[in-house]
Amino acid sequence: MKINKWKMALLVWSAMFPFSTIISYGLAQFPFIAQWPLIARTFCLTCLLVPYMVCLALPFLTRRFQKWLQHEPHQPHTHPSISEQPVSAQTDEVQSETSHIVRQQYAL
Repeated sequence: MKINKWKMALLVWSAMFPFSTIISYGLAQFPFIAQWPLIARTFCLTCLLVPYMVCLALPFLTRRFQKWLQHEPHQPHTHPSISEQPVSAQTDEVQSETSHIVRQQYAL
């Protein structure tokens, strides 16, 4: 089943924003780090943020919210659409639906 991109983006943001805020605040408390150029502080932040997201936050959140990520309330779950069926099934279905039309044309 496909994962909704907007839901995954929301999960990523919900894990990344608090952690990056806390780490940025924590790094700013060290006087020597507060004097570093922005690019050095950002590098330090991302060195902590990426492993946290990949190893801890995202695996936990995707397991925890798996059903929500994959749930599509707008799609009925009863019968697959023609586009989801194999081509041979589509062909059989179209032939069965149109065979009576061909018979009616020859009967005229």
